[in-house]
Amino acid sequence: MRAIAIALLALLAPGCGGKVECGEGTFRDGDNCIGFDPDDEAPPVVTLTPPAQRSREPIPTAVALTTDELSQLYVTTDGSDPDPTAGPGEPSPVTIVEITNGMTLKYLAIDRAGNQSAIESATYISDVTGPGKVKDLVVTPAGSDVTITWTNPIDQDFAGTVVARVVDVIDASPESGQTYTAATDLTPSLQILQVGSGTQFIDTARPPGRVRYAVWAFDDLTNYGPPSAARSEIALGNLEIEFQFDVPNNALTVVTPSVAFDTTGTTAQFSAGTLTLALQLQNISTSHFQNPKALVVSTSSASFATTNPTADGLSFVDLGPATFAPNATITRNLVFTGVSGVATFRLRLGHHASIIASRNRSRDVAFIDSGAVFLNNSVRETPKFNTLASGPNNQGKVRPALFTGEHFVDVPTTHGTIERWDMVTQTRVFGTDVGVQNGDRTNVQALLADSANIYCLTKVGKTRDTGRLTVIRLDENLRETGRLDLSAVDAQGFTHPALSPDGSTLAIPSGSSIVLVDTESMTQRDVVPGTPDLDVIQTAFLDRVRAVTFFDNGNGLFAVSRLGGKAEAIRFTDNGTTNVELSDPSGGTGRGNAVALAPDGRVFVAFDSGLRVYNPATDLLGNTSYTQAATGLVFANGKLRVLRTTRNQVDVADPSTGLIQVTNTLPFGAFGHWLVLASR
Repeated sequence: MRAIAIALLALLAPGCGGKVECGEGTFRDGDNCIGFDPDDEAPPVVTLTPPAQRSREPIPTAVALTTDELSQLYVTTDGSDPDPTAGPGEPSPVTIVEITNGMTLKYLAIDRAGNQSAIESATYISDVTGPGKVKDLVVTPAGSDVTITWTNPIDQDFAGTVVARVVDVIDASPESGQTYTAATDLTPSLQILQVGSGTQFIDTARPPGRVRYAVWAFDDLTNYGPPSAARSEIALGNLEIEFQFDVPNNALTVVTPSVAFDTTGTTAQFSAGTLTLALQLQNISTSHFQNPKALVVSTSSASFATTNPTADGLSFVDLGPATFAPNATITRNLVFTGVSGVATFRLRLGHHASIIASRNRSRDVAFIDSGAVFLNNSVRETPKFNTLASGPNNQGKVRPALFTGEHFVDVPTTHGTIERWDMVTQTRVFGTDVGVQNGDRTNVQALLADSANIYCLTKVGKTRDTGRLTVIRLDENLRETGRLDLSAVDAQGFTHPALSPDGSTLAIPSGSSIVLVDTESMTQRDVVPGTPDLDVIQTAFLDRVRAVTFFDNGNGLFAVSRLGGKAEAIRFTDNGTTNVELSDPSGGTGRGNAVALAPDGRVFVAFDSGLRVYNPATDLLGNTSYTQAATGLVFANGKLRVLRTTRNQVDVADPSTGLIQVTNTLPFGAFGHWLVLASR
């Protein structure tokens, strides 16, 4: 038996004609069994789970790399190529954790046969950021048609734009991830006109009055960028209407109609030489008219006698309400005497923007008709808004209000709220809490607006406290779209920030310095590029900056100090700024209260010593003839309104000289060192 066994082993031995039988999972390689197929020349295939992509989805928390056969994996996450000679690699599968946005994995695999896959890469990108704004948005009416043109952003992933007609306010934006089509409503106030990649749209057959449009750019993932908006007006035509009354035939006719108003319901009653004209006007335009008046331009064979004040040099009948809205109808009686034969009455719709002021120890806002002149030089005050500014401790105040859309007034308060009021209905619409802390510790310092956004500056702290500043970007429905917490602080009281003419930069006083904020990216701008620090504009003031305004089309910034009679003209350069220090030419060292940019480019400055004017062409701060203590400034109807520190008088001053033309007595005390024009 032993001999037979030896013989069998000999037959199976190598070189003896035997054949090796290899077990499962092994392969014959000559006379040996090995763990891989020696004829395998195919490299392993690597699969990533989840696969790499650029999408709106969040970045995965981990990525698993697997191969279709037993292999060693070599993976890098720093962008370098994997090197199989640097180490043994890791057996498949491999899990990579802590994936970050934009991370690129590079990998290869080597199977047991030594087959090596090519180096592959995979980048994980979560993109929820839309393109930049469209630029150069221009609205050009021609007859009843409106051409809207713009320049698309240069972002590489730009895919198109959504163009919408703005009926009232920009109260929403397209929702990222969603697609839209023309002839649909984003909201009742935003009517989508076009979706595409063009740079022009023509809106045809529009009624007379205001027109406004908003445009959003979107990328290939339907991320939407911030809105751009622009407005214009289709000519209202002649706002004058001429009526003729035929006494013998007791007949009233319209000789000259207006395209903006329908007078179909107007009637007349005649008795003993007196005609009562029941004027009925329906606003068929798209415009809101503030402080509407029926101005009597001329009469024939009749007289219009009234003790009312004048506006634009003409007698008038107040049409009320404070704002005449589209589609609204007003009826008022005008009485003419000495009417005989065929009499004519030419009327004009007068309308003038309101000036907003604080009252009642700065807890209410009141509206002053900027166009009416009363015989006793008092002002025509429209109904005031009783705000909720008293706050939780009954110590709140209002800050300078903001006119939004065509008929809303947004009133910021010192306890962290913004209250919206409707000038048409004269009622409160709603309030928004923008507080960064509860209660009355959030002080809303100011509201400013560009063509499509509202910027809210808040201070964490009570009115007289020093506190950290925060900038909050809102849409026109007062919903937050961005926020920037600054390291800068502000002291007691409040200061007047400014927005550049193109809306790109917000200038915020902070102590004796000025912080610049990029409103699109909501980041702080570095005033002096190339330095390691995030620089601000530093003035030479010994006290804090009270107010600033841009001039020279945004190339310069003018600042006035709260104390010391000091000001500075700051011009932007490639390497920072150049500052020109200025002093009150009267030699006064009192308070600086406000600044206002004039239509001709000069800057008016309200000092306790009077009104001064800065000329950018000469870099000089000069005197004017206005010597009263000035605290608030605003331009309206081409004239400068100056609030005196006595608080109950507003002067109408000639901008060329500063001479007071009219002094209006207020029926209240205007507090807070500000006047605001209800117009955009």
